[in-house]
Amino acid sequence: MQYLSNPFIYAGTGVITLTGLCIFWFLYRKSDTLRAIHTLALGFLLAVFIVGWSLPQINNRLGWGDLCGKAKELSEEHAITDYWVYHIKRAENMDVYLGKDIFEAEKGDILNASPEKKILMLRTKDIKNDADLRAALSNREQYQIGEHTVVIF
Repeated sequence: MQYLSNPFIYAGTGVITLTGLCIFWFLYRKSDTLRAIHTLALGFLLAVFIVGWSLPQINNRLGWGDLCGKAKELSEEHAITDYWVYHIKRAENMDVYLGKDIFEAEKGDILNASPEKKILMLRTKDIKNDADLRAALSNREQYQIGEHTVVIF
């Protein structure tokens, strides 16, 4: 229920309420159907626009900002330049946050890790559901960010 503390939600609700009142006014007092339809469309679009501003606060798991921010912080701290991802959808968009291309790893790449240092980003549920991955990553430094985990190889 964290959306209840967001003022954009209340503003959007207010816009929808005022739009509804205006529509009733136009339909029943003025008998102006065309103006009521225009008011409905404008009010709905305005409410969606206003409520859209609340999405970053409501769902902090949207996008890759937090995950890539932690990965970049760890890469600077440990002097690591390679980023790997495993089973993350649309991971090719992470290069915008990281400033560097990423490597989409397969399970074999993780299990037979090379000695060079890298940062691996994957879903936490993949670690929990796969015993081989869990064993390979158990002695590595890990950080959980939302539903994802950042592992230092």
